[in-house]
Amino acid sequence: MLPAARDLASTRVPWQAKFAALSLIWGSSFLLMKVGLRALAPLQISSLRLLTGAGVLVLLLRLSGGRMPRRRATWGHLPGVGCPAVRAAVQPVRTG
Repeated sequence: MLPAARDLASTRVPWQAKFAALSLIWGSSFLLMKVGLRALAPLQISSLRLLTGAGVLVLLLRLSGGRMPRRRATWGHLPGVGCPAVRAAVQPVRTG
């Protein structure tokens, strides 16, 4: 077993704790948007959500010992993958 895999096996978190954390984070997001709309514009709220999410992901990456991609080619491919995925996620769905 690799050293990193041994470390992960010894620090397993029960799925119930993960589910509770996910529910709390997901639910509080909607509450914060509702409260935030009283003082901020929708664009400001969505920008704050994106920046906060990116910051948390970078923090978790650093804490886990990972690193950001270094090759320019990797960064060049990200918009090609991300833009169609976002477009597909926000496209209107026609019903009946």
